[in-house]
Amino acid sequence: MNKNSIILGSTSYQKGLAISSQIRSEIKGFQKVQKIENQTNETLKIDESWFNLMFKRSQNCTSMKGNLQKKSPHFLIGYQQKYCELENRVFSYYKSDNKLELEGSLDFDLQAYEFRQIQNERHQTIQFTLIPKGTQKEFVFQATQPETTHLWALQIQIHLNDSIGNQKQLNFLIQIPRFWKNSQIKNSKVLSDCQDGDIALFKSKNNTTKVLRAITMCEYDHVCMLYRDNGYLFVFEAVQTGVGTFPWSDLVEKDYLEYYEKICIRKLNYTKKNTPDVQQKLKQFILNNLGNEYGLTPSKLLKTISQIVPQQSQVEEKKRTYFCSELVAKAYKEMGLLDQMKSSTQYYPSDFTQEKKLQLLDGATLDPEMLVVFEH
Repeated sequence: MNKNSIILGSTSYQKGLAISSQIRSEIKGFQKVQKIENQTNETLKIDESWFNLMFKRSQNCTSMKGNLQKKSPHFLIGYQQKYCELENRVFSYYKSDNKLELEGSLDFDLQAYEFRQIQNERHQTIQFTLIPKGTQKEFVFQATQPETTHLWALQIQIHLNDSIGNQKQLNFLIQIPRFWKNSQIKNSKVLSDCQDGDIALFKSKNNTTKVLRAITMCEYDHVCMLYRDNGYLFVFEAVQTGVGTFPWSDLVEKDYLEYYEKICIRKLNYTKKNTPDVQQKLKQFILNNLGNEYGLTPSKLLKTISQIVPQQSQVEEKKRTYFCSELVAKAYKEMGLLDQMKSSTQYYPSDFTQEKKLQLLDGATLDPEMLVVFEH
């Protein structure tokens, strides 16, 4: 949203800010675990050219693409073919070459890896293994031909040697369970790149949300929408204390991050999201609903069809209650991205995961989930 937005500083904004702050100050009984300490706080923020000079990073790491055989951790399965890519010190593998299903992403700049290899009598690498340092997790690969395996192994070693993770021996990613299942994005990139309508998915640490995730069969227990106001990135959410908002930076600055095991971002691709019409509708929706009450009832969950009320007044909007995914769905409907006839109550956090493949309207899409790595 542009710098003329009326949200920041409004009474509604103050109410929303108080709501989001209150719920986090009231959360008790969660088990405090050691924070993920970013051993590269300065390194990750420094100018890229300075790092290139300091560590003499190579600028010609060769990119590679193609099929490899990955050894399954399950003994009876054996090796399975994966489509693999190596680019800019990130090794990723997919279920197939259409790249619709990412199965693993190893970012060498964010984590140090041990590299092992098996060679034949001709000193060709016939199998290589990547192990995140500090774990026993193994990623084992080979190609159908020794020459191909050997070439992949050589290039991976070049990328590893060129990486920040190798230079600084980083191992903070291993504290995030199954971190390789998502591509990773630095928090600094979230702050600079995320825009209106992007989605944030949260996996909390407390026991209550574990039960909720088991019931909904979803890895995440909370979903919210991001928006920009006066150049700053904000979270728009429905929590037990109501519809609230807070600056994304508060996750680190106010230690909100302690409540969450994992946070992922899905970026919205929509050509019309910056048009005056969509901006006005989204801005007004946020402003009208900040401070509303939280509501999750059996009658809501049974409602399948929306009641279409033309030009709903701000007073009527203020009476409405929301639960988290309902609020995001309603915001998307205001932007013209979801079917107006389907009730917003029929959307759950799981519907906004990449697994559910949510179909948006007007050519809009959501990027795959990206695990947020915090630099604090």
